[in-house]
Amino acid sequence: MEINSRSYYIYPNDYCIIGPGIYHEQKVNSLNPIIKHSFRIGYTFLHMPEGFFPNEEDNMIIDIFKGIDFFVASDSYNNFELSYEMWNELKSKQIGYYSKMQTLFLILL
Repeated sequence: MEINSRSYYIYPNDYCIIGPGIYHEQKVNSLNPIIKHSFRIGYTFLHMPEGFFPNEEDNMIIDIFKGIDFFVASDSYNNFELSYEMWNELKSKQIGYYSKMQTLFLILL
């Protein structure tokens, strides 16, 4: 993978976080195919005081994501499994899914 004109080798169970506007190109070896999953994180302030979380927590999480240009790492903390679990929660929306999503998201961070 090339990110900002620098090459990074991607291995099985590696993942990349690439911020908006960061030039990147994937160069795939046909003998070593990859599986790519991507998602975009967006947010909207609802301006509904919840009282459950401190007000500055939202801004802190947003600042963390805004500060990431790009990041390449090995999945040594089982993040893939967490993201699949989040996907399944969003798909099924069983009772308590919102709280579980918050917990999984915090673990992922």
